Amino acid sequence: MRAVIWYNSARSIRGEHKYPEMKTIAKICLALASALIILAAAYALSSRLSVTPEISVTAAADMPEKFELVKSEIAAGDYAGVSAPGDINEYSFVTVKTNLKSYSPFRAEWITLSLRQEGALQVESNAWVRDMPAFGALEGDDAPYVTLLVRSSSFEGTAQLEYYVFGRYHSREIGVSGAN
Repeated sequence: MRAVIWYNSARSIRGEHKYPEMKTIAKICLALASALIILAAAYALSSRLSVTPEISVTAAADMPEKFELVKSEIAAGDYAGVSAPGDINEYSFVTVKTNLKSYSPFRAEWITLSLRQEGALQVESNAWVRDMPAFGALEGDDAPYVTLLVRSSSFEGTAQLEYYVFGRYHSREIGVSGAN
């Protein structure tokens, strides 16, 4: 009996196994575990979006048609609880655009942009929910933007960018400021 145990132990040490197919299964499991670790590392290192904000402040007097359209929408009740603006020379249109780039092998989903400032009225936006492909970009005309009507010639506020990458929620606050 001792000889059989010694013989089996010696075969195991020399690399001779009683079940050689187990060696193949172990290699496959090792390859799958390695691939999962690499994907997890890629996700952790690259799930953030690169954000480049652009801001433009335009006097409302330079865009009288747009200002009158906003006034008529306010008068029609499209903006609940907002009183009609006064003199056109007191107001400016502020547009904040965020150019986005992804360096991730995963797509960014449900991208939204919001901009808040006390006393500002959001009049135009393409910052609704959208997706961005892996290693993709939303730049130029495709970039999310928000336009506000503010009662000054300068602007300082915070833009909130929210998105999901592979089911994980990400949120970024972006400080923006500009003057006419």
